[in-house]
Amino acid sequence: MKTTIFRWSSVTTAALSAFWVVLLAALVVRCKSIGQPFPVLAKLSPFHDHLMLADRWLTLFPAFAILAAVLLGAAWYFERRFRSVRATAVAIAVCVSLSLLVILVNPGGYFSWFLS
Repeated sequence: MKTTIFRWSSVTTAALSAFWVVLLAALVVRCKSIGQPFPVLAKLSPFHDHLMLADRWLTLFPAFAILAAVLLGAAWYFERRFRSVRATAVAIAVCVSLSLLVILVNPGGYFSWFLS
């Protein structure tokens, strides 16, 4: 039971670490769909609260990723074998890799636009 709680909480935490990608994509879609020219800088977008929320989640990304790894380690410790937490480890790796991939690839230049 304890292992199941650690596994699910680690996957949830990893998903929270990647949630900023969804917030950034939603911000870009909102800015493109308002009928005005796309803002040159993200801080000039008319959705200030959305921008601040995405910024906070980006700031929390490393903390959530580390917490997910710690929770996975606790699940592995209590289970004593990696086979039972393998699927959880893959899910965490995919979620964290998604965030890192968006940062490195910068699709459409929107990540650098967001940092402006």
